[in-house]
Amino acid sequence: MLLSISELALARETVQSLLDELDLTTYQFEVEPRADGWTILVECQADDAWQVTQINASKAMLCNAQADSDARQALLAELTKTVADCSRGC
Repeated sequence: MLLSISELALARETVQSLLDELDLTTYQFEVEPRADGWTILVECQADDAWQVTQINASKAMLCNAQADSDARQALLAELTKTVADCSRGC
């Protein structure tokens, strides 16, 4: 998939805002383009170790998650399941 810098930046910004909503205590993430969409890798602090999880998102879902509340909620729900074992804030 051929991407512009702005598309990659928008994808990272979208994932960052969704992960911020989940109130994880410690995490890092990557958004990697694929031929048919994106892979979102999240590394987070679980009970006594770090865990790495990943989900795949279509290009449309990630692009639409900024402006479309249904797409945003669907992606947020998927991320919530994916990082269920991660430590959360107070």
